[in-house]
Amino acid sequence: MNKLINNLKASLPVQNLYFWHLITLCAVVFNHALGFDALYRAFLYLNIVLVVYIYIKKPDGLYLSAIKSYYPIILFVSAYFIIHSIAVNNLEFIKEINHLIYSIFLCLGIKLQAEHNADYVNNNIKKIIIAMAFFYVAIQLFSLLILKMNYGTVKNPHYLAQYLMLLIPVSIFLLGTAKLKLKLAIVLMIVCLIGLLLHTNSRPAWLSLILTVVGMSFYHKHKLVPFGSIVFATIFLWITNIGNFSGQLTKLFEQITTEERVYIWHDVWKLIEQSNIKHWLFGHGLHSYEVAYKELGPIKMQTAITFNSPHNFFLELLYTTGLTGLICAVLFYSVLYIKLFQTRKNSDEYKNLTSLLITLLTMNLLFVSIIVPIFSSFHLLITALVFGILLHINELIRVNR
Repeated sequence: MNKLINNLKASLPVQNLYFWHLITLCAVVFNHALGFDALYRAFLYLNIVLVVYIYIKKPDGLYLSAIKSYYPIILFVSAYFIIHSIAVNNLEFIKEINHLIYSIFLCLGIKLQAEHNADYVNNNIKKIIIAMAFFYVAIQLFSLLILKMNYGTVKNPHYLAQYLMLLIPVSIFLLGTAKLKLKLAIVLMIVCLIGLLLHTNSRPAWLSLILTVVGMSFYHKHKLVPFGSIVFATIFLWITNIGNFSGQLTKLFEQITTEERVYIWHDVWKLIEQSNIKHWLFGHGLHSYEVAYKELGPIKMQTAITFNSPHNFFLELLYTTGLTGLICAVLFYSVLYIKLFQTRKNSDEYKNLTSLLITLLTMNLLFVSIIVPIFSSFHLLITALVFGILLHINELIRVNR
């Protein structure tokens, strides 16, 4: 037993604080994907503690010069705190603000790995991601097939669809450097991901996946490969109707004007039209939509369902944060996309990884923009991951110059 423990210690840097910080970051994502909210929050708080501790230990401490790379996301969070405070005439830290703060610390944590743990991350991160992906798929299959849980470990088919959708391009990316036996295992995992995604009947997930791959194919060295692959896969699924694929899309196109989201958008626009000048500028507050919708009630939908968001980022931002908040979001994502494409253009070493980040960001934005509130963890976590990994890449580029 002692020999086994010594071998384990030799293979893992168990006495390295940055190793455990990396495990903490992975645990945040893994538990969020599985819908384990208590563990997700616990690791989020642990990440905050570790980031603060590491920064206090740094020679430059918490001075502004030490965190200048994070200005865009810090300004983004600060802007919405100020906008919300003006809208509700009160300084308060609500759930949405907390989600934004968690995102900052997630970005800080990922960049710290580049500063202090780069060698270990570069040598092992792909293995860690592959292991997490296999465990995730195995747990969801066990939950669905053995435990007979309708949507695996989560309560909503779209929550399951989100990570299944995102893992498909991640798995394809990992295929490039994997050995033959591992390639076969990853291909099998991709088949499982597609099968599980079909099980969710999530039309937003499929549309986001298809549109993003088609768009990103124009930036691929061999444009016809990704474009032809997604077109072939779509036609195949349409003809065979596996997982009721063609039935779901046909239903969407036939009912596009009577789909429930369209009714919700009509309702929220009526709420926006009632706004005064202050509301048009700063909105009604980050948590105001659900309350307002309950009072208004569905205008056209004959249902008692309460919606916590308009299922439309544009309308949600306009109602909750006004034109100021909408402009801030457009500016932030414009800067993020510009930085991503600049890094992709200027670094051949990280070109494929940056392309993957653009794919994940775009796919997730398209998906969550018509599913969940904009300030929910389902949106902000993925954005924070992309932003943090971009900072990580740029730090490595800077150090290696």
